Amino acid sequence: PAEYGVGFDVEETGKRETSLGYDCREVVITVVVRRKGMKLEEGGGAVTTMDEWLGPKIAALAENEAFEARYAKKMALAAGLDVKAMASAFAANPALAEAMKRFRDKHVDLSGSPVRTALTLESVPDPRQTAEARQEQERTPTSVGGLLGKLAGGKKAPPGARTKVMTTTTELVSVADAASTADVSIPDGFTRLNP
Repeated sequence: PAEYGVGFDVEETGKRETSLGYDCREVVITVVVRRKGMKLEEGGGAVTTMDEWLGPKIAALAENEAFEARYAKKMALAAGLDVKAMASAFAANPALAEAMKRFRDKHVDLSGSPVRTALTLESVPDPRQTAEARQEQERTPTSVGGLLGKLAGGKKAPPGARTKVMTTTTELVSVADAASTADVSIPDGFTRLNP
């Protein structure tokens, strides 16, 4: 099976704008998954771009962030994932460790609260595949680019071209630091399936 490398890049663009009354700065994070030893255009892969507009640290969001961290930890445990083993495996992979080192070396300040985030996932087909192999991969994808291309609807793209698989945008609409008891109470008629 093909081996893949992961590359990270982070850039503070210098752009600023006001969103929801907060002074925000733009930070773009890019993650590239490609075949080891090859450029993305040569061997295919995937690109994830996260365009974040960071405002100041919003205290009212701290409780929500803490809840999401606890939820993610519980879900990992419920799924039988060993977080320590995953961290060890991540640290033992030289490509991931090198990518994370390059990421940290950028010294970009990621502090603050995301006020708006646009996430884009793109696939890049392997141009070395024959037409027959591409048809087979469309039926049963075996590579990252092939799987993402399948998710994008199997659109044909010229060699080295990126196919947009998905774009999502998340934006704060309002922030409040209080919730009523009714906002967080268990609804009438709620029944637990596994008491």
